[in-house]
Amino acid sequence: MGLFRKIEDILGRVHFVTIRPVVDELSKLSRRKIQVRRTLRSALEMVAKCEILEVETGGETVDDVIVRVAYKERLIVATLDSRLRRRLRRANVPVIYLRQNRLVCEPAIAEYG
Repeated sequence: MGLFRKIEDILGRVHFVTIRPVVDELSKLSRRKIQVRRTLRSALEMVAKCEILEVETGGETVDDVIVRVAYKERLIVATLDSRLRRRLRRANVPVIYLRQNRLVCEPAIAEYG
């Protein structure tokens, strides 16, 4: 079962989005980092199934933009990046991630909304 399907099993019908800076960063990294190229290709395949939001970066890092847009638009963020997860939690943005092959939602999604 694919990751998107697992997320929909938890949340119900979901509209998946990403932001242009994430797509650009993944594309750039997939051309340079040979040892993680396969993982990055998988990430790019997942991103291809999402609506891409065009957002202003204003010199911010990609993580800064993710936190800002997710907070402003009340989005739930799926990420494996533990540092980004901590920042999102501090901003009260719900996070979905994998732990021991299980999806974890923090905070419980019922608390968000």
